[in-house]
Amino acid sequence: SSKHIYAQLIDDLSGLTLRRADDGAQLLIEDVARGSPAAGAGLRTGEHVTAIDGATVRDIGLRRAQAILMTPGSRLRLQIGSKAGRREVQLRLPGGL
Repeated sequence: SSKHIYAQLIDDLSGLTLRRADDGAQLLIEDVARGSPAAGAGLRTGEHVTAIDGATVRDIGLRRAQAILMTPGSRLRLQIGSKAGRREVQLRLPGGL
């Protein structure tokens, strides 16, 4: 039976389109906008965000992650998981004072 999976997509200042993974512990990068801060930081489609500024995705959830990624001028540390392993990426959002 084909289960309808409810996917909430995020498009934000970072240029990331994210979807909550089925286990709730990570956000799947569905798309990275060309020329965006996320692209500049080296993030790629198919990788996973597992934590933002030391807070795990499981703890903060999709909506909080979305709010964080919409804060102009933020400097964020993202924990990224991929087939190549884990790494930390610095992401600076445009705008702010």
